[in-house]
Amino acid sequence: MSTRRAFLQRVLAAGALSVVPNAPMPLGAWERWRRQQIRAAWRSATALGRPLLAIVVPDTLALRADRESLWGAVLTHGTDETIARLSGAVLVTATPRELRDRLPGFALGEAPLFVVLSVGTLPVPWHAYSTPIYPTGSLSLFPDAEGLAAMDTAVMAQVASVEALIAVALPVWDGPPAPLRTEPVAGSRWGERGGCGDHFEQPDPVADAMGMLEIPDRCGMGHVNPRSARFLSFIVQ
Repeated sequence: MSTRRAFLQRVLAAGALSVVPNAPMPLGAWERWRRQQIRAAWRSATALGRPLLAIVVPDTLALRADRESLWGAVLTHGTDETIARLSGAVLVTATPRELRDRLPGFALGEAPLFVVLSVGTLPVPWHAYSTPIYPTGSLSLFPDAEGLAAMDTAVMAQVASVEALIAVALPVWDGPPAPLRTEPVAGSRWGERGGCGDHFEQPDPVADAMGMLEIPDRCGMGHVNPRSARFLSFIVQ
């Protein structure tokens, strides 16, 4: 049995979510791809004369997962007015380090929920927006009706808090709505959490371009609130 085949069988047996390369992985492939996404969004915002809204990708994995669930709920279950406001901006995901490279005064220790930039002038004016975020996904193995209602209320309360920030940051766009409920924000992809791991609506573009195989999560037990099952998965290495 080849070394690669033995390795793949061990990964499958463990049920881990990972990628198995068919060729050596280029160093920095995801970082280069993310820089391309940010440059393209920056150029688009400049050409269209629109603000750039950067969804901040935290460095901490736990915080990142909470943000992914929250933004999934906002874009999937938010109001039409919120989608109209977001449609007037160009959206992209960005890590604190990626923002610091472009924004004077942005500290690496900062992880606001999102940052709105006016990219048509130099230096670039920007403003950060934050709100407390609480985990609202899988809270119980077998919730009863009261538990389900409490989970639903918690998710939508978080969504309302984010929508209030968006209402302060962006005016209502009177043009056609952007397909934000179906197409992922630049630098991300849509996923859905269930009892048998995460499933994605789009492939990881970097892994896909390198012919890498994604291994799905193993099945488990737990309840995922439908309001927060669909999440915006940040594509980072």
